[in-house]
Amino acid sequence: MNDRGMKMEQSIPGSCDARLCRERPLWRSVGRESTSTRDARNATEGVPYRPVWGTAYLLSLACILAAGCTGQDSQPQFRLNMQDILDPQIIPSQSVDAFRVTGAEKDDDEVEEKQTNAQKLQFISTALYAAFGTPNEPNVFPEFRWNAEEKTGLDLKKITLAAGPYGGNADGTQRGLFRQHCAHCHGITGDGAGPTAAFLEPYPRDYRQGVFKFKSTLNAAKPTSADLKRTIIEGIPGTAMPSFALLPNDEVEALVEYVKYLSVRGQSEMLLAIMLLGGDDLPEGETPEAKAQASAEYIKEQVASVIAGWDTAKDSIVNPPERPETSTPEELAASIERGRTLFLSKEAQCIQCHGPTALGDGKDGGPIKDYDNWNKMKLPGDMDRWLLPKQVLRPRNLRLGVYRGGRRPMDIYRRVHSGIGGTPMPAGGEGATPVLKAEDIWHVVDFVLSLPYEEASEPARFEVHETQVAGRVN
Repeated sequence: MNDRGMKMEQSIPGSCDARLCRERPLWRSVGRESTSTRDARNATEGVPYRPVWGTAYLLSLACILAAGCTGQDSQPQFRLNMQDILDPQIIPSQSVDAFRVTGAEKDDDEVEEKQTNAQKLQFISTALYAAFGTPNEPNVFPEFRWNAEEKTGLDLKKITLAAGPYGGNADGTQRGLFRQHCAHCHGITGDGAGPTAAFLEPYPRDYRQGVFKFKSTLNAAKPTSADLKRTIIEGIPGTAMPSFALLPNDEVEALVEYVKYLSVRGQSEMLLAIMLLGGDDLPEGETPEAKAQASAEYIKEQVASVIAGWDTAKDSIVNPPERPETSTPEELAASIERGRTLFLSKEAQCIQCHGPTALGDGKDGGPIKDYDNWNKMKLPGDMDRWLLPKQVLRPRNLRLGVYRGGRRPMDIYRRVHSGIGGTPMPAGGEGATPVLKAEDIWHVVDFVLSLPYEEASEPARFEVHETQVAGRVN
């Protein structure tokens, strides 16, 4: 047995069999690999590997904390998010050569740097397995599990209900809910690249960035559990996201928790990549046990910072102030006209995307197109590392009366106030000197809600009908 094999056999007392607690395959993936991911996998398998004994002990520690190491390589695994790890801010060369020795290196220092990068990537893979388990056997460190008293953390019981292959339990409850209802679009790993994703516009959400469009919170904040629950129950009009209103409440809540779990895992992965590939050294220790402990603490520090954002989301809810009085046709007409003026103003900049007639054609025919955060980094000559082709973002045609984030006045208020995360839609009501005051946002809301009733041939004219005033929902 070589030295590395001997080290791997030295598991922590009380842990599962070290033969089962081996380091997870670095490039094990679910579904389709991008070209660069496949190249990186093939390349790093040939890199001389310097043993990082702490990762083996950390995995043994994970076996104690988790339900148990199965060692079943046939089970689906979370693929490393190489399309984002190869971001130029993390890997300036944007090349898998940063993780492999090609023979073209200038000196030994460059060789050592590449080998160290490969070791760090292996550490990230092992760390994620220890912290979050697999799609079939999810895990959450005990420190980050649901605390009913403080209402913080992730509920592993609910996550387990949604994880794994679809089927039924002995007590009649369902399991594998995410694969049954969501994976065909969002992918087993939540990367938004399921089997049907390429045929959809817009693409399904990639949860791994932790960015969500339609929520009740400030632009940079995470959504609340109630926000995710509402999206699942109501769906997203104008997209392929359907309503799951017929699901029992416990199953909806299990899906909410699983989406949060996938997002926390994805953000933790990128944070580890940014920290380690950005300059942090791998955790060290005088003994293997001390190294494992240092590794666990390093991982938990990153995960804690991610979960904190979800735990505090409820503190960032945007509660619209009282709406100006528009109980009469005259008051509503005045509010709509004020909203129209704001909509067309240079300061609000609404027409740059939505167009002067609000048809969503502000940039039609122009040389500059809009892209959301999930597409704007896809550049010509660099498309082989992405799972899906580049997709143009189409501003909303406000005359259709289809509002993806909800059609209640308060929903539209929040879209204008906080913008739409991950898109060019700005937060008009945030900041020390917001572009729009609260009363102005309400006028814009009234204008937007009036557009489906406006004559298409005369968009500058509008008559308030008594039925429209009577039918308004506050």
